[in-house]
Formats: sequence, C-alpha cells, structure tokens
Amino acid sequence: MDLPWLFLFSSLTTAFFVTVTVAQQEPLNHFCSDHSGNFTRNSTYKTNLDRLLSSFTLNTSNENGFYNFSSGQGSNIANALALCRGDVNSSDCFTCINNANDELRNRCPYQREAIIWYDYCMFRYTNRTILGVAETSPRFYMWNLNNVTNVDAFNQAVSSLMDNLTNIASTGTSLGKFATGSARIPFLTIYALVQCTPDLEDTVCKSCMSQAIGESIPTFFSHNNSNSSGTTIIISISAAAFALLLISICIFVILRLRKPKLKPQKHEATEAVDEISTVESLQYDFNTIRAATDHFSNGNKLGQGGFGAVYK
Repeated sequence: MDLPWLFLFSSLTTAFFVTVTVAQQEPLNHFCSDHSGNFTRNSTYKTNLDRLLSSFTLNTSNENGFYNFSSGQGSNIANALALCRGDVNSSDCFTCINNANDELRNRCPYQREAIIWYDYCMFRYTNRTILGVAETSPRFYMWNLNNVTNVDAFNQAVSSLMDNLTNIASTGTSLGKFATGSARIPFLTIYALVQCTPDLEDTVCKSCMSQAIGESIPTFFSHNNSNSSGTTIIISISAAAFALLLISICIFVILRLRKPKLKPQKHEATEAVDEISTVESLQYDFNTIRAATDHFSNGNKLGQGGFGAVYK
C-alpha cells in the first residue's frame, strides 16, 4: 500500500469513530428534478410549497419518524414526505428533517420536484401524488472496499440476512416498516438495516426492497492487481452513508462490516486476523469517494463489474 493510500485509510478509519452531530452533517446526495418543471417566485405553487414546508417546522409530534403533508390543489398542489431512519431518536429526526428542508430549498430553488438524503433522514417534495406509491428512482450508489477471503460464505450470509430482514420489515405496521439484524461468518460480523416508508402496503414494500437489494448487492468478485494483494470485494448499494448503505425513496439498506475481538493465544485466529486485517468498519461518503478516485478518473479505474465501474 503506497503512502497516499495509507494516509487516506488512516484518515477514514479515524473519521469513522468521531461522533458527528446532526447539525454538522452534510447531505449525502440530492436531485433537483426537471420532470415536473419549474415554478416562479410569485407563483401559486411557491405559496403552497412555502406553507407546506412550514408545517414540518411546526410539527414535532410524530414519533415514528414519518411525515407527509399536502397544500393546495390541482396542478399547483405541493406534496412532501420525510422519513427518518428507524433507529434515530425523535429529536435528531426532527433536526435532520428541518436541515433537509432548508438545504433542499437552497439547492433546488425553483424545481417543483426535489429530494435530498442525509445519514438520518430522507426528504422530498413534488406536485405529484406520492403517498402510498413505491418509487425506486431517483437513486444513487455508495460503496465500501474491503478484503474478504471467504467470498462464498460472505455472499451466502449477506443474501440470507437481507432476505430475512426484508420479510420482517415488510410486514411491519403503519408505525414503521423497519428491521435490523446481523450475521456471523468466521472472524467477521455483518450488520444490516432495511426500511420502507410505512405508507406502503406489505407486498409493495417487500417488492421494493427485493428489487433494491437485488440491484444493490452484486456477485462479489476478485480483482488481481500487481500493486495489491488479497481479494478486493466491491459492494455497490443505492443511496446514503454508513459503512455500506442504500436509500432509495422507499427503502434504506445498510451493510456494515466489523471484525470481532479474537483471542490472541490461538494460532489459527492470529493468522485469520492477518487475512482480514483490512476488513474494518469504514464509512465512505460520496464526496470522499469522488475525491479519492480523482473524480472517477479512468486512471483510477480497476475494471467494470456487472453493477458499474470499480475504482481503486
């Protein structure tokens, strides 16, 4: 590992253990959609949108982290949805939504439809009907690079874990469709979280999750490179930021890798530590990945997988 990459690895590892307050969080991504057109400064839609967004600021009573409001009617109606991660407390949830509200208006000042993602929440508004409608677009991908020696066991554990959590979350009530879990393989624990907006029917939620997981968890593969060793596992997941995270409009999916503490007196365990020494919990946000790959330049491209390009 050359010095620049060693420095980057160390910086990311350190950053992962630093507690970041909600107010300090930067958006993971956002989209300003042209699908529904724009509005003007003095339009009826802007008046309805302003009234709608002020409702989020005033409403603090919803404890399940899901909010939806409408204002106006006809072609000038404004609809908004917000969803917080199921493990986020109400105070942090409300702070995240209000930050998202302000930031999205700044980034998409005249679009009738826009969406923004943070670690803790997702927020969107539009002039279309969106309550009870599963949509998997727009979406984006973030990924984590780690070395895993037992790829088959890893693939099997991830697949089984995600299927189980999908069944649990999709049968949740209107108070929340949310599930977390973990799976163990030798010297490695995989953590996952899935979540739908609670306005979706069970079958719709399950279908949305299955589609998102199917698109986001590729067949992990190895890539041989003269400057590296081991098996490089590339995990591509649609939308938000923990070690590995998906958020589309209707779903959160998180995968996080952790190496458990091992007993040093066992020789076989010591060897295993050497093999998976790079499998630590790393958190990559989009800006970090973009900077590390020099804006996804071809010079840093390792190859092309079934789910997109792979960069070093």
